[in-house]
Amino acid sequence: MRVKGLAIVLASATLAVLPVKTRAETLFFDDFESGNTNSWVSYGGNWQIVDLGGNSVMRQESFVGGGNHFTFATPSFSGSNYAINLDMMILERASGDVGAGFKIYRATSNDLHQGIALNLFPRSSYLSVASANQSLPRTEYTFPMNIETGKWYNVGLEVNNGFFNVFLDGSKVLSNMPTDLVRGYISLDTDDMKADFDNIGITAIPEPSPLALVAGGLVALTRMRKRKR
Repeated sequence: MRVKGLAIVLASATLAVLPVKTRAETLFFDDFESGNTNSWVSYGGNWQIVDLGGNSVMRQESFVGGGNHFTFATPSFSGSNYAINLDMMILERASGDVGAGFKIYRATSNDLHQGIALNLFPRSSYLSVASANQSLPRTEYTFPMNIETGKWYNVGLEVNNGFFNVFLDGSKVLSNMPTDLVRGYISLDTDDMKADFDNIGITAIPEPSPLALVAGGLVALTRMRKRKR
Protein backbone atom coordinates (compact mmCIF):
# COMPACT_ATOMS: atom_id res chain seq x y z
CA MET A 1 0.00 0.00 0.00
CA ARG A 2 1.30 3.49 -0.81
CA VAL A 3 2.33 5.75 2.05
CA LYS A 4 -0.22 8.37 1.02
CA GLY A 5 -3.07 5.88 1.31
CA LEU A 6 -1.76 4.67 4.66
CA ALA A 7 -1.68 8.22 5.95
CA ILE A 8 -5.33 8.75 5.00
CA VAL A 9 -6.41 5.55 6.77
CA LEU A 10 -4.46 6.42 9.92
CA ALA A 11 -5.75 9.97 10.01
CA SER A 12 -9.36 8.82 9.61
CA ALA A 13 -9.07 6.25 12.39
CA THR A 14 -7.32 8.72 14.69
CA LEU A 15 -9.95 11.41 14.24
CA ALA A 16 -12.57 8.94 15.32
CA VAL A 17 -11.01 7.76 18.59
CA LEU A 18 -8.55 10.31 19.99
CA PRO A 19 -9.59 13.40 21.98
CA VAL A 20 -8.02 16.83 21.47
CA LYS A 21 -7.03 18.91 24.51
CA THR A 22 -7.77 22.52 23.62
CA ARG A 23 -8.14 24.48 26.87
CA ALA A 24 -5.42 25.36 29.39
CA GLU A 25 -6.22 24.83 33.07
CA THR A 26 -6.21 28.01 35.17
CA LEU A 27 -3.98 27.54 38.22
CA PHE A 28 -4.42 31.08 39.59
CA PHE A 29 -6.05 34.33 38.44
CA ASP A 30 -6.83 37.71 39.98
CA ASP A 31 -7.93 40.87 38.18
CA PHE A 32 -8.85 42.60 41.48
CA GLU A 33 -12.36 43.40 40.27
CA SER A 34 -13.71 41.83 43.48
CA GLY A 35 -12.27 44.80 45.36
CA ASN A 36 -10.71 42.69 48.13
CA THR A 37 -7.21 41.44 48.86
CA ASN A 38 -8.22 38.19 50.55
CA SER A 39 -5.83 36.16 48.36
CA TRP A 40 -2.81 38.34 49.17
CA VAL A 41 -0.54 38.92 52.17
CA SER A 42 1.67 42.02 52.13
CA TYR A 43 5.08 42.68 53.67
CA GLY A 44 6.08 46.33 53.66
CA GLY A 45 4.83 49.17 51.53
CA ASN A 46 1.25 50.31 51.03
CA TRP A 47 -0.59 47.74 48.89
CA GLN A 48 -4.22 48.45 48.06
CA ILE A 49 -6.76 48.02 45.30
CA VAL A 50 -7.59 51.25 43.47
CA ASP A 51 -10.05 52.10 40.72
CA LEU A 52 -8.73 53.42 37.41
CA GLY A 53 -11.82 54.60 35.58
CA GLY A 54 -13.79 51.40 36.16
CA ASN A 55 -10.80 49.05 36.15
CA SER A 56 -9.51 47.80 39.52
CA VAL A 57 -5.76 47.25 39.97
CA MET A 58 -3.35 46.39 42.78
CA ARG A 59 -1.16 49.39 43.65
CA GLN A 60 1.94 49.81 45.78
CA GLU A 61 2.29 53.53 46.43
CA SER A 62 4.82 53.97 49.21
CA PHE A 63 8.54 54.69 49.44
CA VAL A 64 8.41 54.43 53.24
CA GLY A 65 10.92 51.96 54.60
CA GLY A 66 12.85 51.74 51.36
CA GLY A 67 13.97 48.46 49.88
CA ASN A 68 11.63 45.75 48.67
CA HIS A 69 7.90 45.67 49.29
CA PHE A 70 6.09 42.39 48.58
CA THR A 71 2.56 41.09 48.40
CA PHE A 72 2.19 37.29 48.16
CA ALA A 73 -0.68 35.34 46.69
CA THR A 74 -1.62 32.85 49.43
CA PRO A 75 -2.69 29.95 47.19
CA SER A 76 0.23 27.97 45.75
CA PHE A 77 0.25 26.37 42.31
CA SER A 78 1.97 23.35 40.84
CA GLY A 79 2.64 22.06 37.36
CA SER A 80 5.62 20.86 35.37
CA ASN A 81 4.65 23.15 32.48
CA TYR A 82 2.95 26.48 33.15
CA ALA A 83 2.73 30.09 31.99
CA ILE A 84 2.57 33.29 34.05
CA ASN A 85 1.25 36.55 32.65
CA LEU A 86 0.42 39.96 34.12
CA ASP A 87 0.11 43.66 33.34
CA MET A 88 2.19 46.23 35.20
CA MET A 89 2.76 49.98 35.11
CA ILE A 90 5.50 51.91 36.90
CA LEU A 91 4.14 55.11 38.43
CA GLU A 92 7.16 56.65 40.14
CA ARG A 93 10.58 55.54 41.32
CA ALA A 94 13.04 56.71 43.93
CA SER A 95 16.64 57.50 43.07
CA GLY A 96 18.90 54.58 42.34
CA ASP A 97 18.78 51.53 40.14
CA VAL A 98 15.49 50.07 41.40
CA GLY A 99 12.94 47.78 39.80
CA ALA A 100 9.47 46.26 40.02
CA GLY A 101 7.93 43.02 38.82
CA PHE A 102 7.02 39.59 40.13
CA LYS A 103 8.67 36.55 41.68
CA ILE A 104 7.90 32.85 41.78
CA TYR A 105 9.05 31.20 45.00
CA ARG A 106 9.57 27.51 45.61
CA ALA A 107 6.64 26.15 47.62
CA THR A 108 8.72 23.41 49.27
CA SER A 109 11.49 25.68 50.55
CA ASN A 110 11.75 28.47 53.13
CA ASP A 111 14.48 30.08 51.03
CA LEU A 112 12.78 33.03 49.32
CA HIS A 113 15.77 33.39 47.00
CA GLN A 114 14.99 30.11 45.23
CA GLY A 115 12.79 30.72 42.24
CA ILE A 116 12.44 33.09 39.29
CA ALA A 117 12.26 36.90 39.55
CA LEU A 118 11.26 39.14 36.63
CA ASN A 119 11.74 42.91 37.04
CA LEU A 120 11.75 46.08 34.96
CA PHE A 121 14.57 48.56 35.71
CA PRO A 122 13.71 52.01 34.26
CA ARG A 123 16.98 53.76 35.08
CA SER A 124 19.16 51.07 33.51
CA SER A 125 16.62 50.44 30.73
CA TYR A 126 16.35 46.68 30.80
CA LEU A 127 14.17 43.75 31.76
CA SER A 128 15.89 41.40 34.20
CA VAL A 129 15.17 37.75 34.96
CA ALA A 130 17.07 36.15 37.84
CA SER A 131 16.79 32.40 38.31
CA ALA A 132 17.99 30.44 41.37
CA ASN A 133 17.45 26.70 41.49
CA GLN A 134 18.21 23.86 43.86
CA SER A 135 20.35 22.10 41.27
CA LEU A 136 21.58 25.08 39.23
CA PRO A 137 23.60 28.22 40.13
CA ARG A 138 21.94 31.63 40.31
CA THR A 139 21.91 33.26 36.89
CA GLU A 140 20.62 36.62 35.64
CA TYR A 141 19.43 37.30 32.09
CA THR A 142 18.64 40.75 30.70
CA PHE A 143 16.83 42.29 27.74
CA PRO A 144 17.44 45.99 26.87
CA MET A 145 14.32 48.14 26.59
CA ASN A 146 13.13 51.70 27.17
CA ILE A 147 10.78 51.72 30.19
CA GLU A 148 8.36 54.63 30.57
CA THR A 149 6.44 55.63 33.68
CA GLY A 150 2.66 55.68 33.28
CA LYS A 151 2.71 53.02 30.55
CA TRP A 152 1.27 49.50 30.83
CA TYR A 153 3.53 46.56 29.99
CA ASN A 154 2.47 42.95 29.66
CA VAL A 155 5.15 40.62 31.02
CA GLY A 156 5.24 36.89 31.48
CA LEU A 157 7.20 33.69 31.43
CA GLU A 158 6.57 30.16 30.26
CA VAL A 159 8.09 27.13 31.98
CA ASN A 160 8.17 24.05 29.78
CA ASN A 161 10.10 20.79 30.27
CA GLY A 162 12.83 22.23 32.50
CA PHE A 163 13.37 25.49 30.58
CA PHE A 164 11.64 28.87 30.57
CA ASN A 165 11.01 31.66 28.08
CA VAL A 166 10.28 35.33 28.82
CA PHE A 167 7.67 37.43 27.03
CA LEU A 168 7.20 41.19 26.76
CA ASP A 169 3.99 42.56 25.24
CA GLY A 170 3.33 39.22 23.57
CA SER A 171 6.80 38.78 22.03
CA LYS A 172 9.41 36.29 23.21
CA VAL A 173 12.51 38.22 24.28
CA LEU A 174 14.53 35.58 26.19
CA SER A 175 14.44 31.82 25.65
CA ASN A 176 15.61 28.38 26.74
CA MET A 177 16.87 29.20 30.23
CA PRO A 178 17.08 26.22 32.62
CA THR A 179 14.93 25.88 35.75
CA ASP A 180 13.73 23.14 38.07
CA LEU A 181 10.84 25.17 39.53
CA VAL A 182 7.64 23.15 39.12
CA ARG A 183 5.54 24.62 41.92
CA GLY A 184 5.46 27.70 44.12
CA TYR A 185 3.86 31.00 45.10
CA ILE A 186 3.66 34.20 43.08
CA SER A 187 4.42 37.59 44.61
CA LEU A 188 4.38 41.15 43.32
CA ASP A 189 7.48 43.14 44.15
CA THR A 190 8.53 46.79 44.14
CA ASP A 191 11.92 48.13 45.20
CA ASP A 192 11.63 51.83 46.14
CA MET A 193 9.04 52.19 43.42
CA LYS A 194 5.33 52.91 43.06
CA ALA A 195 3.57 50.63 40.57
CA ASP A 196 0.23 49.16 39.47
CA PHE A 197 -0.42 45.47 38.70
CA ASP A 198 -3.39 43.79 37.03
CA ASN A 199 -4.64 40.54 35.46
CA ILE A 200 -2.27 38.15 37.22
CA GLY A 201 -2.76 34.73 35.64
CA ILE A 202 -1.06 31.34 35.90
CA THR A 203 -2.16 28.59 33.51
CA ALA A 204 -1.03 25.04 32.90
CA ILE A 205 0.45 24.41 29.46
CA PRO A 206 -1.48 21.50 27.92
CA GLU A 207 0.48 18.48 26.83
CA PRO A 208 0.37 17.87 23.05
CA SER A 209 -2.77 15.89 22.23
CA PRO A 210 -2.43 12.38 20.76
CA LEU A 211 -4.04 13.72 17.61
CA ALA A 212 -1.40 16.45 17.31
CA LEU A 213 1.38 13.91 17.77
CA VAL A 214 -0.08 11.59 15.12
CA ALA A 215 -0.62 14.53 12.78
CA GLY A 216 3.03 15.49 13.24
CA GLY A 217 4.03 11.92 12.40
CA LEU A 218 1.91 11.97 9.27
CA VAL A 219 3.56 15.18 8.13
CA ALA A 220 6.95 13.52 8.64
CA LEU A 221 5.82 10.49 6.61
CA THR A 222 4.65 12.74 3.79
CA ARG A 223 7.95 14.64 3.75
CA MET A 224 9.91 11.37 3.78
CA ARG A 225 7.88 10.10 0.85
CA LYS A 226 8.57 13.30 -1.09
CA ARG A 227 12.30 13.01 -0.42
CA LYS A 228 12.35 9.43 -1.76
CA ARG A 229 10.85 10.45 -5.08
